[in-house]
Amino acid sequence: MPETTARCEQLWEPAMKVEVMRESTDDEAHRIALDLQRGERQIRRLEAESELFASLHIIHPYPPERINECLGLTPDAVSRPEDKPIEVGRFRAQYDNTFWRFSSKGRVREHNIEAHLNWVLDQVSGRLPGLRHLQETGGSTKIFVYSQSWSRIESLDLRPETLMLLARYRLTLGLTIHYQNADESL
Repeated sequence: MPETTARCEQLWEPAMKVEVMRESTDDEAHRIALDLQRGERQIRRLEAESELFASLHIIHPYPPERINECLGLTPDAVSRPEDKPIEVGRFRAQYDNTFWRFSSKGRVREHNIEAHLNWVLDQVSGRLPGLRHLQETGGSTKIFVYSQSWSRIESLDLRPETLMLLARYRLTLGLTIHYQNADESL
């Protein structure tokens, strides 16, 4: 028990320091208020630089046009084996088969992983026969979620219904989450 009490005292100590700062001179209080406003603007700027999207990735021996026919969707990016490497998020990639990508990037405004996932799943809905054909003829199908965040805490909550749709469509879920150090951007 004494250890718990010591920890509580340590947690309260910084709050006491803030209280002392409130009793400082008007000039100091004004400087603190300006620092807080500057900090708030910096946080908003960094949040605006955050990025989040979900993409349906298909790697298949078929040419891109055949994948388009199977799904009835127009991809955001394609790469044939003979093409130069393409950018996927912050990475460059080269594939032995056709790479086909259809993304929520620029189409979903919410900064919520499940909203992006559900948007991609909604686009695939009704196209299950084409998706199954691609899976059964040597294709790799995956939903890839990419997030770059300036927040040190980001929640990843997926409802059972979303997970059930991923399983129903036999889609692998890949997550890449980058947390940037806000101090590096100051």
